[in-house]
Amino acid sequence: MEINRQVARGLLSIGAVFLRPQEPFTWASGIKSPIYCDNRLILTAPEVRELVENAIDAGASAIVLEVQHGGLTYLRITDNGCGMTAEELEAALKEIITETGATSGKDMGKVMGVASKKLAGLAEGRAISAKVKELLG
Repeated sequence: MEINRQVARGLLSIGAVFLRPQEPFTWASGIKSPIYCDNRLILTAPEVRELVENAIDAGASAIVLEVQHGGLTYLRITDNGCGMTAEELEAALKEIITETGATSGKDMGKVMGVASKKLAGLAEGRAISAKVKELLG
């Protein structure tokens, strides 16, 4: 699942996103918006906080939430981050391999399970899989 969908589902699951299209929220700046995200709730949900941190770590300076029909028919979160470089991916995977105690290709499932959570949205699954195979030999 793409990071944008993971973040959206996470924010909705902890009740951090509020929708009021008929009575928009008024921001301190005076801008009116039908969507409000209570960022304080992210602090109490480590799994959602991790997703948001991944988007920020990818260099995102903006995270945009788009919702239609209260999120029932359309929900998209996008960011303008750039992901990881090949060198950053390799370093992150080496750390995960060490952390999981993986020593050979038979441990790939264990490594991929941890990597898919830690690197969600920062690197493509195919790139992660190929690099793990290379590193485990």
